[in-house]
Formats: sequence, C-alpha cells, structure tokens
Amino acid sequence: MGNLSSYYDLIASITKNDEVTRQEIALIQKHLKSGHILDIACGSGRHLIPLLHLGYDLSGLDSNNIHLKLLSEKLNRKVQLYNAEFNRAVISEKFDALLLFWNSLNEICHDNNELNEFFVKSRTILNEKGIIIINFDDIKEIDPINLDFEYKGEYEGQSFKYQFKVQEFDRRNNISKSIERLTIYSGDLVETITAELIQKWWGSEEVSSIANDHGFRIELDKIKANNEIYMILKKA
Repeated sequence: MGNLSSYYDLIASITKNDEVTRQEIALIQKHLKSGHILDIACGSGRHLIPLLHLGYDLSGLDSNNIHLKLLSEKLNRKVQLYNAEFNRAVISEKFDALLLFWNSLNEICHDNNELNEFFVKSRTILNEKGIIIINFDDIKEIDPINLDFEYKGEYEGQSFKYQFKVQEFDRRNNISKSIERLTIYSGDLVETITAELIQKWWGSEEVSSIANDHGFRIELDKIKANNEIYMILKKA
C-alpha cells in the first residue's frame, strides 16, 4: 500500500495550479522585498523553491517527513528543514516572515488554544518588523459539508482519479473529517491510497481577533486566481 504523501506534487497541481502559485509568490514579494522566511507546512517546496530562486533566505517546516524528502531531492543547496509540528518545534532561528498557505492553519490549529499557541510561538521567532502571511478559506464563504471533489487525469504515464470528500462536519466547532482517495491505473487497477484529514475551518474575523490579542495588526489582500483569504499580520 502506497502513501498519499508521496503524491504531494500531483495533488498540489490539481488543487493549486501554476497560476495560483505565481500570483501567491507575487503577493509575498509585495509584502516582503527580502529577508529570512520560514515556510510552515512547506510540502515539497511549491513556494520555498521559487522564493529561493528569487534570492530570499528560506527555511522549511513540515510534520510529514515524506514531503521533506521530496523537497530535499529537489534542492541544489543546503536549506534548514524542520520535521515537526509547528507549535511543538524547537526553532532557534529568527525570521522576517512566516508563511502558512493552502489552508494549513486548518490542520495546525483545531481550536482557540492551539491558535493562541501558534501566535505566541510566532512572536518569539519573528524579528521586530516580522510578518505572517496566512492563506485560508473563510468559513463564511464556504460550506465544508458540501466539499466533494473528483478529478481524473494522467500522471507519469498512468491514469489516476483523485477524490476529496468531507464525510463529517461539526457545525458547532467548524471541524470536518474528510477522506482523500487517489486511485492509480495502468491498464488494470494498480492501487488505491486513502488518507483521513481533520480540519478546523476558521473565519477571518475569528483569526483577526485572536491575532490582535497577541499584538498583531491585520491587513487583508487577495489574488485574482481565487477568492481565498490572504491575511498579512504585522507585529505591532
């Protein structure tokens, strides 16, 4: 049985196409001209690698060691990589920016206590004028229980079908339990890989309120390629 994490690049290409990534990189450049960046939940380097090429100093963090292995295989220079959950990670570096894209906040922070921990830790590793850029879907704009997505295509000479479906949704706490399923075909069925995902769906007002409590000023931005939230948090 394979591991869905090994197909990170395939799933990212379905969910976040090249134009989304290009516009997100431009948004990062708009808010940070240079500096040291920690890419939280960096995956296999969708943002980290282009930012390296643009001259930024990068470190990456991901709790999934398979993602970091995929990333390491792509790097042509030494980059500090942390294999840890952010709130529990031991980080001695200081950063000019923290990045948290693709609804990663939903997986890292499942309640207010964890979000408070996130901001406490963020302040300790940010430089004086450091910023955080968080990208997520606002719960006011979506209904997670209706998230049911299927995509078919070709990958490395094989046909595949990717499915994402929310199976349970706790409306009181805005927490969903979802199933991701990837089926790979090559003539006959090769394999089906399934993973479970727990997410807390945050609202921009909720995140802003807690961020303000920790001394962050909030600015919202957007890109043309989607309707998601891009929240810029600056140390006050």
